[in-house]
Amino acid sequence: MIGIPSHLQPKLVVFFSVDLVGSTQYKQKQKRGEDAPGEKVWWEDLVNKFYIDFPKMLAEIVRELRDDHVIKAIHPVPADFRNFVFVLWKTNGDELIFKIELQKPESNSTQGEIATEIMILYYAVHCFAKCIYSCRLSLKLRAMGLDLKGAIWCSEFPVLNREIVVIHDASVFDKYPRDISDYQIETNYFLLEEYHKNPREMRQFIRIDYIGPQIDIGFRLCGLAKPSRLVISLEVAALLNQLGLQKEKLNPDDRDTLNQLFLPIKVREAVELKGALEKSRYPVFYVDFDAYIKHFQQTVRHAHSIADHASQIEGIHDRFFFEPGGQRGKIDTYCRDLLQMFRDYIMPPWFIMSFEENQLYSQKLAERAEDLKTYRETLKIDRSATEPDYESGATAGNVTNQINNSALLIPHRKT
Repeated sequence: MIGIPSHLQPKLVVFFSVDLVGSTQYKQKQKRGEDAPGEKVWWEDLVNKFYIDFPKMLAEIVRELRDDHVIKAIHPVPADFRNFVFVLWKTNGDELIFKIELQKPESNSTQGEIATEIMILYYAVHCFAKCIYSCRLSLKLRAMGLDLKGAIWCSEFPVLNREIVVIHDASVFDKYPRDISDYQIETNYFLLEEYHKNPREMRQFIRIDYIGPQIDIGFRLCGLAKPSRLVISLEVAALLNQLGLQKEKLNPDDRDTLNQLFLPIKVREAVELKGALEKSRYPVFYVDFDAYIKHFQQTVRHAHSIADHASQIEGIHDRFFFEPGGQRGKIDTYCRDLLQMFRDYIMPPWFIMSFEENQLYSQKLAERAEDLKTYRETLKIDRSATEPDYESGATAGNVTNQINNSALLIPHRKT
């Protein structure tokens, strides 16, 4: 967006978590002294294989979908998907978390262009689900009492959630001097800007991490995942349902592709997420792996189904992507009502925002940029200089007050 620094450009980051279930108990089965000195422990090969094989298999599945001659010739995927890759964000024990980024559509984008962008998310969810299923078979996990579980969620940046810099090589301050004791916020945003300008160079010094309400909710959802269900967040479910609403806006080839890629999405109970949403109950959407596996085993070509939370929409079982009728609209209303209820903690994806919501979002984004500009002017920091201007009279106490009072630390919320 014009006039917005690169590190404040809006984006939707979608996170994909896969976790090795039962690995702790599996590792504990080894008793000390059973292996010769220097010999690899007997669970080491399995964990290494998971760390290596899953990303490799995921890349192969993406490439297969993208390059398959039938899809390429008859059902071309969106142009953006041709350069699409899953990026490993972080590891956590036996958990791998990948990410993809979706950019905010231009204000003059057509409904068809927006639907095509959502198709990229749809492809990504399909590829990830297929990889969990395929990796489970290739590693023969169940024979060892192990399995895989997964979760998918998304977070908007930079209005509600934040990117932060994690410094792993302090020599970055030899190249970009900053007094990190007094200017934490300025340092973070300065290095973020440098990272977005030159990520290849800056990766040797720093990495980017994410914080915010939607990140916290996502990790809570990971705890609800099971091998039988790939949990997806409310926002992801709303986007996939929106694709059904916009199906007629897609070209015929994309509509045919949707028929080939089967994702049985359901929602059952609503639960409290510890420490999140002020104890409001959150519906658990998920991909039903039993139905998903059945599809691969029997090559069934059915449309999607959704069983909605009984207390909200009683008894809905709807092929919500492909069947005609009003069910898709009911599900859309249900998701929008929840997003409105959770508006202080969840930013609705732009793809399903109303015109008024998009206008409000643009206003808040401009306020974020103005907040940063005002903060820098208050401290009289010249970004072109190599050192902060200590002649300004800004004391450590004044800086601390500025940081504590700065709107940069407080997500903008609707009132």
